[in-house]
This record gives sequence, structure tokens and C-alpha cells, in this order.
Amino acid sequence: MPLDGVAATFEPKKQPLGLVYILAPSAEESNAPRIEGLALREGLLELVKNTYMNWLLDRNQRAAELDVLTRLVANVSVRRIIPPADPTRIAALCDVIVQDAEKLLRSRSFAAGAGH
Repeated sequence: MPLDGVAATFEPKKQPLGLVYILAPSAEESNAPRIEGLALREGLLELVKNTYMNWLLDRNQRAAELDVLTRLVANVSVRRIIPPADPTRIAALCDVIVQDAEKLLRSRSFAAGAGH
């Protein structure tokens, strides 16, 4: 999705989902920004906590939502971003995210290619 402020529209075609990042509260720690991998269960709990309008869902809809999220965490890496408290370090945060995504997606595409 382009974020240029002019053509900010959603992608009209289906695209594969490679990673999910959960944004944690900012940290004063010297090792922020950083990204942490989440275990399947923790990733599922984080996604459930970040769903919206769930008070509108009936029991069947809630079960369907949980099923989708369970399949999602089983197939896509869920990671936590710990941003720095210092706003002047936003560029470093962006670099950490790009490097993490490139590394994970590259290793996944390599592993998929090796299996053929």
C-alpha cells in the first residue's frame, strides 16, 4: 500500500502475507529498537488482543475468527517490534524492520525452493 498521501489505496489483488508485526510499547532500553520472534501461542494471543469489534461477534463468528488466527500463526511468522522511546531513532527502527523482513522472507523463499 503506497503511503505517499496521494495514492494511498489498498492493493486490489490478493497478495501473500509474509509476516505479521505486533507493535509493542516503546522502550527506554539501549537495545531498542529490536524485534522478537513470538512462539505460536504467544503470537495467537497477541493477534486475539489486537482484533477489533469483537464485542459484536456471536459465538460462531468468534470461533471462525479464532480458527483464522490459529491458521495464520501456523503459517506466517508473528514478531514483536520494540520501538525506541527516543523519536530521533525512528530511522533505526525502520532499518531494523526492513532487515528483519528481508532476512526472514529470503530464508523462507530459499527453504521453499530447496524443497522442490
